Amino acid sequence: MDKRRILTVSQLNTYIAGTLERDPMLFSLLVRGEVTNLSRSRTGHVYFDLKDEQALVHCTLWRSQVSKIKTPFKNGDQVLVAGRISVYQKGGTYNLNVQEILPEGIGSARARYEQIYRELKEEGYFDPRYKKPIPTYATRIGVVTSATGAAITDIDRHYHARNPYVSVFLYPALVQGETAKYSIINGIRYLDGYGVDVIIVGRGGGSEEDLSVFNDPDIAKAIFQCQTPVISAVGHERDRVITDDVADLSCNVPSAGADAAIFDIHEFDRRLNLYQDALDVRWNHRMQVVKSRMAYYREYLRGRSPSALINEERHRADDLAQKMDLLMSRRIEALRRQAERAANLELLMQNQLTAKRNRLNLLVERFKGLNPLEKLTHGYSYVSDQSLRAVTKIDQVEVGDQLTVHVTDGTILAEVKETKADG
Repeated sequence: MDKRRILTVSQLNTYIAGTLERDPMLFSLLVRGEVTNLSRSRTGHVYFDLKDEQALVHCTLWRSQVSKIKTPFKNGDQVLVAGRISVYQKGGTYNLNVQEILPEGIGSARARYEQIYRELKEEGYFDPRYKKPIPTYATRIGVVTSATGAAITDIDRHYHARNPYVSVFLYPALVQGETAKYSIINGIRYLDGYGVDVIIVGRGGGSEEDLSVFNDPDIAKAIFQCQTPVISAVGHERDRVITDDVADLSCNVPSAGADAAIFDIHEFDRRLNLYQDALDVRWNHRMQVVKSRMAYYREYLRGRSPSALINEERHRADDLAQKMDLLMSRRIEALRRQAERAANLELLMQNQLTAKRNRLNLLVERFKGLNPLEKLTHGYSYVSDQSLRAVTKIDQVEVGDQLTVHVTDGTILAEVKETKADG
C-alpha cells in the first residue's frame, strides 16, 4: 500500500488556496495584459479576462471596487491591473481580484481588428452598393457552422417552426481554432457553387477569442466574392465581427438569421388567402361590370335593329307632323290676331288724325290772333327806328329821327317833327 497521505478534494483545494493566498508575491500584484470577455453581472460585479499571446487569467472586480475605478475600460484595451490572487475552492479555480486598473492603450488583438477593418473599408468591402438583396421566398438555404453547435440547433428549430418545406443544407465547419477559417471559407465556396438561394454563416455566442475567426480578412473576402447572398449571424446581440459588415445582411443571433432567410409559410398562407379573397372580390365586381355592359349593349343593339329604326323614324315623322300642324295653327291664329290689330290700328289712326286736325285748326286760329300782320288789316300799323327796333314810347325817338311805318301793303318812311306826351 502506498505510504503517501490521501487527501480529499476539499482538503487539496483548501491547501492550495492557503498556499497561494499566503504567498507575498501573489498578495499584491501588477499584471499587464489585454482585456477580453468583459461582462457585468446583475449584482454589479464585473468579470473579464486578462490575456497575452500565450495565456489568460480570470479577473473579478467586485461591486465595492467598481466605483473606485476612475478610467473606463473595454474589450481590447491594454491595461495594468493591480490586485491579489484568490482561490475559488469549490470549483478549484483561481482568479485575480482587481483593486485598480490603469489604461496603457489598445491591445494587440484590438489593434489588429481595427487595422483589418480599416483596410477592408478602404477597399470597398462594406460599401452598400455591393450588397445583394436577400430573396423573399428562398427555398434552398445553405448554412456554414458547426454541426453540433447552438447555431444549427436554433436554425433547425426555426426552420421547422416557420417553414418545414424549405430545404436546409448544412456544411459542417469548424468555427474556432487555427484551421477554422479554411473550413469556413471552403463551406462558403462549396454552397455558393451548390446552387442555394441564400447562405447563413455564423455560430452561437462565445468569448471574444472564440469569435475572433470571424474577423479574419480572408473570410471577409470569401463572403464579398460570393455570388449567393450571405447572412452573417455570429454570437449574441453584444457581439460585432467583421463578417457582419461585409455580409449582405447582419443578424445578431443565428435564430434571427434563420428568420431572415426562411419565409414563414403560415404567414405566406394567410397573405395568400387574403390575396385570394381580394381577387375573388375584384373578379366578382368585374363580372358584374361586364354583365351590366352586356345588358346595356344588348338593349342598345336591340334599339338599333332595322325595324326599331323604322319605327323610330315613323314616330319621329308623326311627331314632326303634329308639331307642324300645331305651328301652322298657331301661325294662322297669330296672323288673324295681327289682322284684327291692324284693323283696330287703322281706326285708331283715323281717330287720332281727326283729333290732331281739330287741334291744328284751333292752334291756327290762335296763331292768327297773335299775328301782327292780322292786326294791320284792322287799321293798325307798326313803327320801327333805323335799327328796326319797335317804337312804342316817345322817349325812344328824337326830333329828326327817321322812322319806318309798316302797313298792310308796304312801308312808309317818316321823319319826327315833334313829340307830345298824352295828357
